[in-house]
This record gives sequence, C-alpha cells and structure tokens, in this order.
Amino acid sequence: QCGRTNEAEMQFEKLLGPLHVKSAMAELSRSERGDDGESVKFSELFYGRHFNVVFIGTTLFALQQLSGINSVFYFSSTVFRSVGVPSSLANICMGIANLLGSIIAMLLMDKLGRKMLLVGSFFFMAFSMGLQAIGANRHLGSASVYLSVGGI
Repeated sequence: QCGRTNEAEMQFEKLLGPLHVKSAMAELSRSERGDDGESVKFSELFYGRHFNVVFIGTTLFALQQLSGINSVFYFSSTVFRSVGVPSSLANICMGIANLLGSIIAMLLMDKLGRKMLLVGSFFFMAFSMGLQAIGANRHLGSASVYLSVGGI
C-alpha cells in the first residue's frame, strides 16, 4: 500500500521462497484492489493448497489446549496453599506472571519471530510440566512441593 514493492518481494522471498514470490505479489495486489473473486469450497480445506494452513492452525490449537496450562491455573492455588501461601496471594501472583509473560511475548514477537517464540515457549512449558510431574511424586517428601511450585 505504501509502494514499497521491492521490500515486499524480499520479505515474500524469505517467507515463501523464490518460487512463490510472483504469485504472492499478484495475490497481494488483487486483495488491495478488492478483486478476491476466488471462492473456496469447504471440501478444499481438506486437500490442496489450503490443507497446510488448516493443518497447522488445527495442530497449534490442539497443542495449546493440550499443553496443560488450564490445569496449572486450576490447581495452582492448591499447590501454593500446601506451601503456606494464601490462595488470594497465589491468584494475584499467577495473574501477574501471566501478564508479564504476555508483555514479554509481545515485545519479543517482532524480534525473534513467531516460530522461535512458539518453539521456545513449548520447551519451557515442557520443562515446567516435567517439574510438576516429578513434584507429584509424594515419595520425595517436602521437595515434591517445591518442585511443583517451581514448575508453576
């Protein structure tokens, strides 16, 4: 829209590869003019060029739901209470941690890119869930509670 087509072509080349630059630029100019005459049938979402987008989106959604963050939020007050922290303070701490994580993710998204941020957050989440799983083992004594809190 600003007339910086060379920069757009360079970004498309980085993102899609050199073979797809011309088609992406053509699609971009069509969408700017409002010429999106192309219609997609529902069945085309399961095969062809739209399948990759649908597959990646559905996989990311499933991984997000299966990551376990809902159970962490649900049981966090119980885990903190077992250490002696009041539930209200635990909820405040969880909210602040969630807010800080969102702000840090917003700041890093443009610098690192979404893919790097997603992969990094996946590994940190897997590590913290591993700590919580080890902490669920009551044979460790008082260390299990600290591992659970550390995982949260």
